[in-house]
Amino acid sequence: DVPLVFKSKLDTLPTVFSRSGKNRTPRKDKAKRKPAYDWSCAESLDWMKRYSPKHYHQYYEEFRKQDICGRCFVSLTDTHLQQVGVGNEQLRSDLLHQLARLTIKWDTIELKKLRRPS
Repeated sequence: DVPLVFKSKLDTLPTVFSRSGKNRTPRKDKAKRKPAYDWSCAESLDWMKRYSPKHYHQYYEEFRKQDICGRCFVSLTDTHLQQVGVGNEQLRSDLLHQLARLTIKWDTIELKKLRRPS
């Protein structure tokens, strides 16, 4: 008696692949995620650490001193990033691009909630 359905070992692995092809660990509790604009300074810094681990240490202290919370974080401009010590133009551009994607992601989630019937 051979089972008709075989479960792949890949189905039980704790990692998933991102679009970039890199492994990442899935979030444990999706219900506890909150929009970036509601993040504390620590949560904003955690995101920055995940996004740019090589450069994170260069601007961590200034972001912490300025207490840049989520609402400020998603509103950052190129000038703001320069003022908090992000001197590399390419890094600022990349960071602003990722922040825009993050904002669009949460805006899309909120719009989908509005479309759902109550």
